[in-house]
Amino acid sequence: MIKDRGQKKLAARHCAVQGMVPFVEVVVRSSVSMEEAPLNITDIDVLGVEIGPFGRVRRVLFDCKTAKGQSAINRALWASGLRHLVEAEMGFLIQTKSVPGTHRLAASAMGINIQTEDTFRRYAASMSPDFLKDSTYLDDMDHWDLLLAAGGSNAALSEIVAFVTTQAALEQPGPKGIRAGLSALMRAAGELDPGKPLHHVIFGCAVSGFLIHAAASVAALKDVFDFGMSRAEFEQRLRYFLWEGRENYEVRQKLRRALYEKFGSGSEQANGDFDLPEWGKLLELMRGYLEAPEALGTLPLVAKEIAFRADAGEPKSDADKRISDLLVSNNRARQFIFAASSYLVQAARLPRDFHKSLELSVNFMHR
Repeated sequence: MIKDRGQKKLAARHCAVQGMVPFVEVVVRSSVSMEEAPLNITDIDVLGVEIGPFGRVRRVLFDCKTAKGQSAINRALWASGLRHLVEAEMGFLIQTKSVPGTHRLAASAMGINIQTEDTFRRYAASMSPDFLKDSTYLDDMDHWDLLLAAGGSNAALSEIVAFVTTQAALEQPGPKGIRAGLSALMRAAGELDPGKPLHHVIFGCAVSGFLIHAAASVAALKDVFDFGMSRAEFEQRLRYFLWEGRENYEVRQKLRRALYEKFGSGSEQANGDFDLPEWGKLLELMRGYLEAPEALGTLPLVAKEIAFRADAGEPKSDADKRISDLLVSNNRARQFIFAASSYLVQAARLPRDFHKSLELSVNFMHR
């Protein structure tokens, strides 16, 4: 069960009303593992991820502590190191007791803002009056408990839960995140059941994670994209981009051919292109996103809000209004969310009901 729930609720709400996608209890691991089993370095209480102008990914971390122990300035020193490790722009340390101004100033120089719960409430409210309303579904710690526990109680869901709660937030934005999300969703496909509300939450969070990495990918692609290029040219450029270079792509292609030749089957497949699943649909999706890359910025947050709303019980009028405003103000919102959802369902061979349910929720909120 999540500890320091009140503080984490404040942090998650602040993220949402500021346009950041909140992640709770984010596990931090090294990008290079030296052991057979993955080792955790630490965890981040709350991490906000925002897609800014030109596809720039911005992260803000929150460290929440109610228990006595390490002094605030020592905790700030630790949080500053963590901020650099995960490439966060800034961090907040939220605690119960006040801290001397000198220590707060020193922490600020390290990119860490120390606040008590009361001062943080006032700070967040000054940044957005929506903070004072029940304006997000993403600050519900009970639902975060259920989501985080789903991976531990069901081994078949562990990879997709790890992606939607951690990897989507910390993976280098772009192609690797797209591949990781697809892989995790495909592995979980046989277990995901549209009859279970929590599984709709997981799917919606997967759509949100995909949109984060699609937005970052499109931001990079648009600098080498020409609307006059042929389909074949675009296809080759996207293929090499998503595998992070021609050399990486060709190494994987040669390895696949070698494996097919060794085991004596699938020789025709082996000589074809080595592409992500449902390649033609992904090609159309990315081409469509390139027509309006800036329209992608708010969509990961919208998709995650709608995902949590699916299992929320009683609707929240202020949260629904904010989601509706985000959808109505972006004339590409529904088109782009539906494209991501439809692609993921088809690529991972998921029941079509996941897409239909998300589509109904988005259309209901677009009013």
